[in-house]
Amino acid sequence: MTTSYLVRLSVANHDGVTEQIDERLAEFETENQMFITARQAVHTARQAEDAAYRRYSGKDFASDDLKKAEQLEDNYMSVIHNSLNALLYLPETEPMRRKAQLAVQLFKDFNFSVSDGMEAEARKTINMVQQWQATTDYTLQELGVEQ
Repeated sequence: MTTSYLVRLSVANHDGVTEQIDERLAEFETENQMFITARQAVHTARQAEDAAYRRYSGKDFASDDLKKAEQLEDNYMSVIHNSLNALLYLPETEPMRRKAQLAVQLFKDFNFSVSDGMEAEARKTINMVQQWQATTDYTLQELGVEQ
């Protein structure tokens, strides 16, 4: 993994996607405590990611800090996955529930695991997004994610 690849990956992940997800979750009104807890975890993870990004930007990613950055990314992806699973507890009539079912299935289909390396996780995430767009009528914008 080259340093330039890691810098591009870091910048790509920090270009607002995490902020958009956090904002959309904050706007969603529910009394489901599991979802509220997951939403708070996403917000905390995003704040930690922002702080890490400021610390790591311009730094040599070939250092020991790479492990810390990867752990942060693993935590963030775990929170996203858990948040999607929490949406499965919404009523059957809730449109967001069906979207969450499809997204959770993608995690299963691609055998996504935070124990994979950072580069493998990035490839799987890109493939999952492409699969999502190719097989559903839903767009990423409907989930609040802009490209």
